[in-house]
Amino acid sequence: MKGPDPPQRPASPRRSKTLPRLADAAPLSHRQMSNALSSAPSLPPPESSRSGTSTKRTKSKSPTRDGKSLNQVKSLDSYTIYDLEECIPSVRMIRFEEVEPKKLPPAVAKLYKTLEKVSTKIFPDELKEAFKKDSTNPRKPKPSPKANEFMTPNSTFFPPKRLPHLKDILDHVVHISKQDYRKNAHERDWGGISASLLREFEMWSTQEVRLLNVEDVSIELNEFRIRTRQGQILDWDEQSTSNSATTNNNTERSISRMIDWCVAIDLSDEELKVVQKGNSELPDMVKSLNQSTSWIRSWPIFLDVELKKTLTDRDPKVQLAIWACGGMLKRRWHHWSTNLPFPGITITGPKWEYFLFFEMDEDLIMIGPNDMGSTMDLRGVWQIAHRLQILIEWGKNDYRNWLETTVLDYFEDLSEQAEDCKISNHIS
Repeated sequence: MKGPDPPQRPASPRRSKTLPRLADAAPLSHRQMSNALSSAPSLPPPESSRSGTSTKRTKSKSPTRDGKSLNQVKSLDSYTIYDLEECIPSVRMIRFEEVEPKKLPPAVAKLYKTLEKVSTKIFPDELKEAFKKDSTNPRKPKPSPKANEFMTPNSTFFPPKRLPHLKDILDHVVHISKQDYRKNAHERDWGGISASLLREFEMWSTQEVRLLNVEDVSIELNEFRIRTRQGQILDWDEQSTSNSATTNNNTERSISRMIDWCVAIDLSDEELKVVQKGNSELPDMVKSLNQSTSWIRSWPIFLDVELKKTLTDRDPKVQLAIWACGGMLKRRWHHWSTNLPFPGITITGPKWEYFLFFEMDEDLIMIGPNDMGSTMDLRGVWQIAHRLQILIEWGKNDYRNWLETTVLDYFEDLSEQAEDCKISNHIS
């Protein structure tokens, strides 16, 4: 005889229920529930066309290296960002003005306009005397900003007490960048310059965000990988992929590393417990807050950075786009909103550019390239500083709000639904 319906738990005020209640169905045993969750639905097959037709993917024997299949892999070495338009999902790089206003998510427009508001008045008024002193140094005078390039007093959003230190950091970055440019420095030298800037803004965030070096991180799950229309996974050549990091025992190899740095929200212990409890109800392949199941799986990422020494190297936009595409497919798999932008930065030597990714008509839209500044001159490096600060503050506020109301609630709902199911089974 079927017992009474399990008690309904009151919803949290900030919670928006997007998942079906497990308790609404017929009572399941613990084993049945585990089996149901472990067979969670996958994304539509990568070969699906926009017309709705699809072709089933069949596995065939193929050569292997170190026990991992080499089938269905296409080299990325010759790919440009425009070639990704012909992939699934399609990645389209366009200018902000080219996006149809009705299809532009408000969150994307808001962040873009905030970043573009960085004007020529970028030097804090509190540093006016320090710049003047530098320009009159008899041993080695430095150029000073013009009077109309200073901000109005007390209008900077940089912590006032850290302004002298920030000035020293940015002066040093310009000096080192000029040296590295003249000496054709190695990529790791440019990486050191970039990391010093990123680390500086991480320190200002009072343990709210973390800068992560993700050079060894891959996109493991097939469902989160971009493919050609023939179903081939995009990867680097055999020499680079044979050394790529793999963190699980999937039958197909992980895609080679894509980006160098990420900035993520530093979750509290209580928030991590919510995620871990909810993850216990999910298949192993999706127990992550991002597109990777490696060591960064518990870090909610809101800013991606890819670095290249010169324009002759592999296109950093391609790597950034593929990583962002993995993030979009991850959100789509869980039915999380994809309207919130995925900000990304490419650094090619001294030149910084930013991009905003979001989903539109099942494609990944890549707004950019947008000039972020240059580490080769004083004005350019202060432009980078302002825009970095905007992106960090956006992550701590807008992204974190989305994280709490969408992702953390999702995991909390999962754990509560599993608990309700256990109660129902116990009563019956």
